[in-house]
Amino acid sequence: MKKLLFILVLISFSGFAQENSKSLQYVKTITTEGLKDKLSIIASDALEGRMTGTRGQKMAAAFIAFHFQQLGLKGPVNGNYLQQFPLYEAHRKQNNLYIDNKKIEDTESYFYMGNKSTNGVISAPLVFAGKGSSAEISQLDVNEKAVLVTLDNMKRETFQTVRNILKELKAKGAVTVLFAPQTSAAEFTEMRNMITGSSLRLEKEAN
Repeated sequence: MKKLLFILVLISFSGFAQENSKSLQYVKTITTEGLKDKLSIIASDALEGRMTGTRGQKMAAAFIAFHFQQLGLKGPVNGNYLQQFPLYEAHRKQNNLYIDNKKIEDTESYFYMGNKSTNGVISAPLVFAGKGSSAEISQLDVNEKAVLVTLDNMKRETFQTVRNILKELKAKGAVTVLFAPQTSAAEFTEMRNMITGSSLRLEKEAN
């Protein structure tokens, strides 16, 4: 039994060494210049952001597929490098905000982030939660209430913070959350246009 175990260990290490050697062989083909050339194409303005379903995204996919072909890689999908699957385009539903029975237009004042329907008007008292830190939220009763949170800016990296705040407030029973970013009109408009546009999903949206 000891002899068998000794042989198995040797085979295991031998296989690992061979795989590691093969990996290093390909690692050595990666160069700074090569990465810069390819990433400059993928990240170029000509590809228009590469959003899913757009012309730029298809151009990027074709470029990567051609590179795979040049490397001699076999296409895993019936000889093809691309796998086709249906996507459904979802558009946000109309939402209105009222304060003291006065309708606030969804223009440059605010925008709705999400695609859920309230199935009618929701009336709720408003609670201010500062910057939405866990310490601030823990001191508040937000159950069945709307919550107002201020943000220092409205950059892309802010959205992870937004998601964390939403998750925490939802767990405490908040019905909706209003975020007030301290940002310029141009930044607000840019982010609003990006967020409130249509989105793509794998499943068809229920009516």
